[in-house]
Amino acid sequence: MTKKDRTAISISVIFFLLTTVLGASAGSVGLLVVFFSPVILYWAYRFTKDDISFIKSKDKRA
Repeated sequence: MTKKDRTAISISVIFFLLTTVLGASAGSVGLLVVFFSPVILYWAYRFTKDDISFIKSKDKRA
């Protein structure tokens, strides 16, 4: 796992916890989805670019 992956995971977890607390206090699931969507889009972008080191297949690691 690269430093970029570790940083992205750390920020994602912190952002998820903050948006969960915000969504729970506001009582709205829609608010949770809106505020967490940047993280989902970021990971979707990295997945489509095959830029996530810890899920690469064995064929591509060589």
